[in-house]
Amino acid sequence: MRKLINKEFEYLSKMTTKEYLLFRKWEEIHNTDWSAGELNRMAQIKRSVWIPKNTADYLDLNPMLITVDENDKSQVETWLILRKLVSRMPWNQNVGRIQRHFVVDKKTRRYLGVISLASDFMALTPRDEWIGWNSAIRQEPKGKLCFTAMASSLVPTQPFGYLYTGGKLITYLACSDVACRRWNKKYKEQHLLGITTTSLYGGGATQYSGMKYWKSMKKSTTGQISLEPSQKTMTMLVKWMKEKHPVDYKRAYTPKGDTGHVATRPKGRLLARAYSILGVKPPIAYQPRGVYFCRLYKGIREFLSRPLKDNYTMPLESAFNNSLPVLVDLWKTKHASKRAAKVLGSPPQAFYDDLLKLTWRETKEKYREDL
Repeated sequence: MRKLINKEFEYLSKMTTKEYLLFRKWEEIHNTDWSAGELNRMAQIKRSVWIPKNTADYLDLNPMLITVDENDKSQVETWLILRKLVSRMPWNQNVGRIQRHFVVDKKTRRYLGVISLASDFMALTPRDEWIGWNSAIRQEPKGKLCFTAMASSLVPTQPFGYLYTGGKLITYLACSDVACRRWNKKYKEQHLLGITTTSLYGGGATQYSGMKYWKSMKKSTTGQISLEPSQKTMTMLVKWMKEKHPVDYKRAYTPKGDTGHVATRPKGRLLARAYSILGVKPPIAYQPRGVYFCRLYKGIREFLSRPLKDNYTMPLESAFNNSLPVLVDLWKTKHASKRAAKVLGSPPQAFYDDLLKLTWRETKEKYREDL
């Protein structure tokens, strides 16, 4: 096991950031045991993506949010398939709160993208310094972290994203009154005051550049992440830990406290313990990301930076007009119109279903221009 992991780490450490992400995406699609029903659903979803016929078609769009019912297996499956097949970033659902949305055109009912809001980052230095958070205030029981969320998926379909800056529309709609109202209804005692997100890559222009209401933090994340083994090796490692070190395996998945929920990041804790036992050190990749924050109400820093015992009044004055029609109009006039007038070249990959039939070598060859 030690030799296998060290050999794989040696291979992965030679990849660039973009190549590593493409490898993870290829693994996610290629190695999934898709059922016949899921493959049929995949084809239906692909046919239901919005495709413009003329340059000005974006003007007729009437975007709306359809919130996923987490108890509806069909809706959840559809969202997951769409998310996996339109985003370069692999899908990982964290433990904690989650609310997902489809973004569709009301007239045609075709997909424009997906959104997921989830429990915010436990610690994120640029955000924490801007708010004035320390760990004691941020993480005290039922503390201030409950009043923010993380936009973990803000993904447009293609070619909508490329031709009309569709990612900016998706980002605006994540902070719309519709999305916030539905979050507050689901998590009644945790009124949403702000949303955090990060860019896929650090530096240069991003999906969030030039957007109103989303503040770019002066600092990015440090970007130091440990590379993980491939899915195949990870499966072997988990099985090895379960058989050879059952006590450590069980501890990683032990429910936390009286809630009965598994403690956060069980996979990461299991990996850390396995590395310690094997005496291996995962390589570190430098992948800084830009950090952005949407302030939904005025005065939230004063409220969030104080301990709950101070009984500081929650701010209730909106920071901006976040009604859905207003945000859609902002996107059309400020972003989409400029992009549509000067866009050149062919749009990028629209759907990653081709990875089902490609080897990793073939995938790298097909997407070499993206790397």
